[in-house]
Amino acid sequence: MIDFLDYNDGRTTLVSKNSVIEGNLETLSSLEILGRIEGDVDVTGLLSVYGKLNGNVESTDMIARTGSVINSKKINALYDIFVAQKSNVTGNIQCNSIEVYGNISGDVLARDTVIVRAGGVIFGDVNCKTLIVDNGGIVNGKISLSYDLF
Repeated sequence: MIDFLDYNDGRTTLVSKNSVIEGNLETLSSLEILGRIEGDVDVTGLLSVYGKLNGNVESTDMIARTGSVINSKKINALYDIFVAQKSNVTGNIQCNSIEVYGNISGDVLARDTVIVRAGGVIFGDVNCKTLIVDNGGIVNGKISLSYDLF
């Protein structure tokens, strides 16, 4: 599914824990957010969020780590998204596949699979090819299964 960050790769951009960036950020590599970004991010690589992000997202893949908070109007990932336990993601999501252990408030449009694990919650409509909801997972919205998605 998602490749994890290679810390030996000097191209990874890091926003450290006590840092705040106000404004948009674009990087041609992976981005790890431990602090806070107030603005849109455009990442050609993996976006990994431990801290807070208030802005729209364009990335190759995205991980909302445990305890992270993402507030966005739109989140677009070329491939996959992983939403960890105790993370909160607000915004409409478009991706290839998504696995949810945390909370999403917004619509999800996935070309392939949406997996909602036990404790995972989606408050919004889901449109995908395959939907898997484990016992204890919640989808509160309209569900559409389709093979012809963007």
